[in-house]
Amino acid sequence: MTKLIAKLHIAFLNLKSEDGQDIVEYILLTSMIALAATAGLHVFAISVNAALTNLAGKIAGGLTAA
Repeated sequence: MTKLIAKLHIAFLNLKSEDGQDIVEYILLTSMIALAATAGLHVFAISVNAALTNLAGKIAGGLTAA
């Protein structure tokens, strides 16, 4: 993710002020990447939550069985 941010930063530095349309396109591209990253992190968070809930259930079950 850090490499992607660095590449976007370099792309923004190389923009020429005479092309206003390019700036809008880069802003749209950046916002789409941010949305995709947010959606991906949401799916990842759901998976981690399910795994930790499963682990907590197993630990609780082991404590009550002893």
